[in-house]
Amino acid sequence: MYAAYTLSSLTSIEEALEQMCVLGAIPALINILSTCPLLVCKKGAMRALGRLARNDQAAADIVAANGLVPIISLLNRPDSSLVRRCLIALYFIGADKDALQQAIGAVGALPGLLTLACSDSPDVQAEATDVLKVLCRY
Repeated sequence: MYAAYTLSSLTSIEEALEQMCVLGAIPALINILSTCPLLVCKKGAMRALGRLARNDQAAADIVAANGLVPIISLLNRPDSSLVRRCLIALYFIGADKDALQQAIGAVGALPGLLTLACSDSPDVQAEATDVLKVLCRY
């Protein structure tokens, strides 16, 4: 749990971000999403992945590591904070990257995103709408 939050804090340092990618942080964080039952761990991993995804190569690495499926599977969780972190990661994965936008669509994200655009949470609605706007560009 603390490791994921620490990694997310270090993503603002370019050299640290590069080292995280080289040393396998992305597959490890994706593994947390799939295997750890604790919500706090999933939130920490999504925070780190969302920050890593701001880097174009890291965003591509998340997709290459099959990270979209576990991220999208968390969109139906009742915790709006976790859902927002997933949406933020999807936004940065797809922003201005045609191939990655297509990958998000190809794994079936659109129905869940459309549902979230009508969420009871205004914050979730806004994040989902932002992701849909990014995907409409390709």
